[in-house]
Amino acid sequence: MDGILCDRVQVQNQGSGSSPYMGMNEPEPNEPNEPKIEPKNEPSMNLTHSYTLEKYKTLKSRHTCPACNSKNEFARYVDTDGNYLAHHVGRCNRESKCGYHFKPSEYFQSNPTASIQAPRQAIPIKPKPIQYIPSDKVLATLKAYDQNSFVIYLLSLFDSETVQSLIDTYGLGTTKDGSCIFWQVDETGKVRTGQASQYGLDGHRIKGTNRFIHTSLGIENTCQCLFGLHQLIVEPNKPIGLVESEKTAVIMAGKLPSYSWMATCGKNSKLIEKVYPLKRKKVVAFPDGDAFELWKEKLSPYGFKVSDALQKYLTPDEQKDGKDLADFIKKPGTYSETLKDGRIIKMHPNGYPLDWAV
Repeated sequence: MDGILCDRVQVQNQGSGSSPYMGMNEPEPNEPNEPKIEPKNEPSMNLTHSYTLEKYKTLKSRHTCPACNSKNEFARYVDTDGNYLAHHVGRCNRESKCGYHFKPSEYFQSNPTASIQAPRQAIPIKPKPIQYIPSDKVLATLKAYDQNSFVIYLLSLFDSETVQSLIDTYGLGTTKDGSCIFWQVDETGKVRTGQASQYGLDGHRIKGTNRFIHTSLGIENTCQCLFGLHQLIVEPNKPIGLVESEKTAVIMAGKLPSYSWMATCGKNSKLIEKVYPLKRKKVVAFPDGDAFELWKEKLSPYGFKVSDALQKYLTPDEQKDGKDLADFIKKPGTYSETLKDGRIIKMHPNGYPLDWAV
């Protein structure tokens, strides 16, 4: 975004040089002989078509899941011409609660005649350039923080100076209804999109308030990136803490500033493509409770450390519910916490488990 948010970034050099890896061995940058991270686009194929999940445009592009019957949560597979396969071929967005995913390859295995078609010559399609959010649209949201529901929650965790620093670091925006906009700014300073949500006083997102800004602006050809990726511009060599949600990234930046905290904005969607700019960086990933094995499988081959700092505190039910680091953040002055299984853990005076201290 022409460097606008970069001018607002205020990153302080914290700590005395001690390791930020929570008692874990520091991951070394990828060596030349290690596998390289490359953006992946692996559509399912039959003899003549490739199929990908339909991109989100409006609610009409999201259907009722055939497994859990949730409305507007099911993405169907389409071919290069925009034609659907059978109504049950697709993926439910409720990955933790439902997890339904029926791939085209599975469909063609059970319907072999559907894949036997006369071959036709593929017509190359020139990719459309990525559209970015105009700078004036972003600048117009960098205000009214006394009405921003997420900023109000941050003030219950941090002093006003720390909250202002977090606002500046991440360029948080505010909508007219008090939602917080988490702008996705890439490593060149351009704004890809923004995700807006309202939060309650307890810090939990209010259901039904989540939406993407590029959709409301009529921008169709966008490409998401990591939330917080623009921090590479200012401190390219700082260790990176990777989490799933934007909320958690901001909170952890206030608690453990020895990392540059970034968020994938989803546990699985285009995960490898999003982390591509982090190749050869020191990255520690902190997956949600229900994504540890998935992230370990996908990210470990690329030299990223996948931490179990959260997993050891979660009960099986909490893992299934997808608890994350932010769920263990308490107000300063809390010196112990009783877990659901009865264990008592020591807390750092700043409000996080003591063994996370760096």
